Amino acid sequence: MAGKLGVLLLALVLSLAQPASARRKLLVFLLDGFRADYISDEALESLPGFKEIVSRGVKVDYLTPDFPTLSYPNYYSLMTGRHCEVHQMTGNYMWDPDTNKSFDLGINRDSRLPLWWNGSEPLWVTLTKAKRKVYMYYWPGCEVEILGVRPTYCLEYKSVPTDINFVNAVSGALDVFKSGQADLAAIYYERVDVEGHHYGPSSPQRKDAVKAVDTVMAYMTKWIQERDLQDDLNVIIFSDHGMTDISWTDKVIKLDNYINLRDLQQLKGRGPVVSLWPAPGKHSEIYNKVRRVEHMTVYAKEDIPSRFYYKKGKFVSPLTLVADEGWFITENRESLPFWMNSTVTRKPEGWQWGWHGYDNELRAMRGIFLAFGPDFKSDFRAAPIRVVDIYNLMCKVTGVTPLPNNGSWSRVMCMLKDPASSAPGAPPCACALVTVLLTAVCKPSGMPSIPGPLLEMQVLKTWHGAFNNTFKSHGSKEYLVLPAIQRWVSGSLQGQFQAEELNQGPCCSVSRMHSPWARTWTAPDMSDVLGGLEPSDSYIVFINRFSASTLE
Repeated sequence: MAGKLGVLLLALVLSLAQPASARRKLLVFLLDGFRADYISDEALESLPGFKEIVSRGVKVDYLTPDFPTLSYPNYYSLMTGRHCEVHQMTGNYMWDPDTNKSFDLGINRDSRLPLWWNGSEPLWVTLTKAKRKVYMYYWPGCEVEILGVRPTYCLEYKSVPTDINFVNAVSGALDVFKSGQADLAAIYYERVDVEGHHYGPSSPQRKDAVKAVDTVMAYMTKWIQERDLQDDLNVIIFSDHGMTDISWTDKVIKLDNYINLRDLQQLKGRGPVVSLWPAPGKHSEIYNKVRRVEHMTVYAKEDIPSRFYYKKGKFVSPLTLVADEGWFITENRESLPFWMNSTVTRKPEGWQWGWHGYDNELRAMRGIFLAFGPDFKSDFRAAPIRVVDIYNLMCKVTGVTPLPNNGSWSRVMCMLKDPASSAPGAPPCACALVTVLLTAVCKPSGMPSIPGPLLEMQVLKTWHGAFNNTFKSHGSKEYLVLPAIQRWVSGSLQGQFQAEELNQGPCCSVSRMHSPWARTWTAPDMSDVLGGLEPSDSYIVFINRFSASTLE
């Protein structure tokens, strides 16, 4: 009986799925290295372009990036809604021991291999597959064929785009919106990050870079009006991470002072996060030496904190070194980064004075999020969000159904003019139906404790307030459990179960057991389940007696 009800549940929920909401055009800006306090209330007084956008739209207190707080991991988290360990883009520099291929800040030839990019499907690929037109300007990765798909147009990143390049990209994007050639345009701008690295986050050069962006933002709002796009175009602006000061005189960790670098099979990265692959037979020796070094923390892969959502990544090294804020890890003094002058000689001109990549909970690593347009509230301040949350919002305003992801709809839905608007993908009425069917499937009373065979446990994501029920807490996660099965769940979480995150509807949906979030764990320790669900989210938990095969 339970098996039949489970199949019925799957069929009915999927049959309720409806086309996504009415879509509008979307213009997205990725401002690399733009720290949250660069547009503080005080700073906005001298930034009229940003100030107008804030008054016309939404501004969050800050955006928390994924760990490591580096560019490529967060580029992909922004566009997939998935944590790094899920989408597999775990660093600016990566190495695959199986193929001996390297990803080096996206600039080497092997960086374009599907090996690095096919771990998840970014929004621009989803839209292109849906026959929508996507224009991308200097966006890292737009030149790569991902899952067999390329965007409609990609102006490839080859060097740091100039301010003129930026202005032309904004004007060009608005032109293709006006002509009906584009549904999504995405523009990447790097100068704020570059100046923050070269001169430091508090430098006049970095401040000038922000003012240059501000000028373009002012022009953009004017150009939107001139092209009569204000009723059909939403604009979202975000960054990938922040920036902090570093010092070359007293805050450098030189690894050759502690280990023989020839004992490493591979070393990737420098700065806040360094990845080590010890040579065969050298793991324990190297670990014991580097773990005693001050001002950095050394993690064996299995010991990386779960809150980083990092350790399950395919390309994560056996040893990961994480520096304290402001400290810099390098092989030796000769490997310290310097920047080149703009003359023909290209001689080193100075050390860099700003960096990022540290613990993602540090204040200096926080980024920005702004949005305005016909779907967004005006003059609205929102609570902090996480980098994975933005994907669902972009899916909503473009009218596409999001793929399973780690984002929280509850943290972003308040930004929309219609606060009761459902999450992208399915109608609200599905939730009530699922509630009824779950009660039937799970037997509200008298359910015996399960002795421990491998059962199917499906976790359905819901939003705050969707059900008037209470939280059950297991480990560091909170799950919203239907009252009818609350007692059974709390008494039966013994042995191993298999779990799956489902994030495809306004509050819930059903999917098969094949998702990349499939995990096994020993209950009641659920602190590391599902590849990174947020403690602030709520979930419905139900356990079925039928196996996954009955859902095929």
